[in-house]
Amino acid sequence: MGLWIFIRACSRSRRSPTARYPVGATSIWGVFGLRVRAVRLRLGEEQIELLQFRAPGGRPIPVDSRSNDRWFQHVAIIVSDMAAAYARLRSFNVRYASAGPQRLPDWNPNAGGIEAFYFRDPDGHNLEVLAFPAGKGLAKWHNPGGRLFLGIDHTAIVVSDTERSLYFSLRSCRKPNSAGTAASSHAIRTGMRA
Repeated sequence: MGLWIFIRACSRSRRSPTARYPVGATSIWGVFGLRVRAVRLRLGEEQIELLQFRAPGGRPIPVDSRSNDRWFQHVAIIVSDMAAAYARLRSFNVRYASAGPQRLPDWNPNAGGIEAFYFRDPDGHNLEVLAFPAGKGLAKWHNPGGRLFLGIDHTAIVVSDTERSLYFSLRSCRKPNSAGTAASSHAIRTGMRA
């Protein structure tokens, strides 16, 4: 099952009991004869659900996938110590997606000093570990309480047109207010990475 090596590396992650989706789940995903097993994992305050499609089986991620392909996505996990996290992941022989941990340059004031490393789980999904320097990231990422793997900071997907995708996201995340006009249900943080 995907992400399992990473979860084993996260000594304090928690696994919930296995859940099976009901018969009507076929209509959720549009796959006839669907049988799916779901496991919800918790890391810090955040959760991720792993889905194993037992029938029918899906296609694997293409071997030659790159970070700019539109099916690319990743999950970013925050660590308290990049060197220790990297050593821990290496002990599980993870497949690298980047050359190794890298410090983002200071010329980018929003990201300068953040350390990042990309690797792949057994199914080929990209995962990122991030370590924030003082003054960057949420306050909770600077109170590790003795933990190495702290939680999930974000997920990301590649899109073909950011304006179109942003418009779609904003429209689908709005609900009508009492005046009948659309009001945003949440704030969206935007930014650019070089």
